[in-house]
Amino acid sequence: LNTSFHSLSTIIQLSELLRSLLNIFLMRFPQSQGSISVKTKDGISCVNATTQLNSDAGKSATLQMLRSLVPDIMEQPLILDAWYKDDRLRTIKVQLDIALASCIIIPLRVDKDTVVLIQLFTLPDYAEHYRLNRPVFSALESHAALCLSNAVKYNELAQKSRLDGELDAARSIQRRFTPDAKPAIPHINIA
Repeated sequence: LNTSFHSLSTIIQLSELLRSLLNIFLMRFPQSQGSISVKTKDGISCVNATTQLNSDAGKSATLQMLRSLVPDIMEQPLILDAWYKDDRLRTIKVQLDIALASCIIIPLRVDKDTVVLIQLFTLPDYAEHYRLNRPVFSALESHAALCLSNAVKYNELAQKSRLDGELDAARSIQRRFTPDAKPAIPHINIA
């Protein structure tokens, strides 16, 4: 975990961090497939997925699953031992190896809001491994959420800094067009 914690802590670009978050979790579940989705004002958007899910149809199916299963505020991970048997998901077609029968949905929360959902399709043994090692995975999830929060705040500060720089440049240009002293024009008083 220390290596994972360190590598995540060094990433500040949001797109790179999201890709890395998915990979960090997938490393703990060999032979698994997964996706990572971001909650926005408009809903949920899948931003990265592994090979079997990395198509328009695959991403669409994962989003349909999340919309069917995930409440607006998700505080705890959800584990489905046989996701394809769940009545809420019967109409959703996902092209996955049938051995990947278990689905784990992990919420990453920032400031009490669920902002990212990691969806893992894995072997049933790995779902049990997740349950048995819940404290370890909880630490990884907390650290991932902290890194996500830092990246979001860093990007906000970078954008604010960029805007401040643009405003300073505009002020400087305006000052160059404004005369330093009143022009001396006979018979006209400029206040």
